Amino acid sequence: MGTNQGDTMNLRTWLGTFTLFAVACSGPSSTRPQHGDAGSTSSHDANANDANANDAGPCLSIQGAVFAIDTLYFGDLDWDGREDNSAWMLFGSNLDGLDSNASPQNHCQPAAGASPESVYTDGKNGIDNSFGKTIVPLLASVSPSFSSRVNDAIANGVYSWLFKLDPFDAKEASVSTKVFAADSLENLPSFDGTDCWPIARSSLNDVSDIESATVSFPGSKLVQGQLTTSSLNSFQLTVPISGTTLVLTAHHAKIEITFEDDPSASSRGRLSGIVDTEEFIEEARDVLGFMNPDMCSGPAFESVATSIRRASDIMKDGTQDPASTCNGISIGLGFTMTRAGIRGVGPAIEAGVDPCP
Repeated sequence: MGTNQGDTMNLRTWLGTFTLFAVACSGPSSTRPQHGDAGSTSSHDANANDANANDAGPCLSIQGAVFAIDTLYFGDLDWDGREDNSAWMLFGSNLDGLDSNASPQNHCQPAAGASPESVYTDGKNGIDNSFGKTIVPLLASVSPSFSSRVNDAIANGVYSWLFKLDPFDAKEASVSTKVFAADSLENLPSFDGTDCWPIARSSLNDVSDIESATVSFPGSKLVQGQLTTSSLNSFQLTVPISGTTLVLTAHHAKIEITFEDDPSASSRGRLSGIVDTEEFIEEARDVLGFMNPDMCSGPAFESVATSIRRASDIMKDGTQDPASTCNGISIGLGFTMTRAGIRGVGPAIEAGVDPCP
């Protein structure tokens, strides 16, 4: 994969030092932290679930199995935690149904002057993951240890993802799978099945009902220890940057989880989806505008936008169209997870101000 040196310098001017974490949702949420607010809490009274979340205590009694992510893989490290420039090939899925090389026949056209070899080559078994292939190396050039800091934050109980599966048979079943963002724990997590995580309010349609997940895959298939969801929902990757947040919304999201012989034990999985390129650019505009209002527009911002467009490798609806310019960025993440519990609902988040109205 060839990364343009100019792209690296463009991103270096605005990313700075950051950490990265993932938050699940069904689309852009009005309750997430807005630009200018990295997550202050409101002063209104907490409900009963909030009390459970804020007081260290036993997990809630719920039906089904809950798992918490303990490690995230962005494509710079392989499953064994070794640095590998081609590790991105392991994470994601074959979103377009093609196994592409540097000279494909049925793909959309590279955007913003990107070279075909830097865009089209797929990972193992046709995995599409331009985010891991192109964006992650740019991020790593700015902050070489960013993925380690992400996982350090998870290990310190700052956040995680929770997957809840309704009661199921490990051999073969159709199960409902719900995904929640987890707020911080009061203590360091053990990742041994005893941790009780509070659910982030942005993950719920009704904060009084912990079953009302904004992301739910009711038709998930579990066959011989392999769980596969549909690709109808979306999830968000939230990047805190200098007191604000950069949100990547991955559409057509898909989750694949491989359970061990005992499905209640440690498991590994992959998440994949498509980032709408222009949607991401607008999100980046607000982040840059928060850091420097002059970056809401002008040549410096357009340089950043060009760098992002060059990562486009697919149409945002998940198809390929040789007559059109690519307008989506495929994304894939790996993760491992262990059994956990739910303690309640976390505090509310106040909205901030849009710096580039």
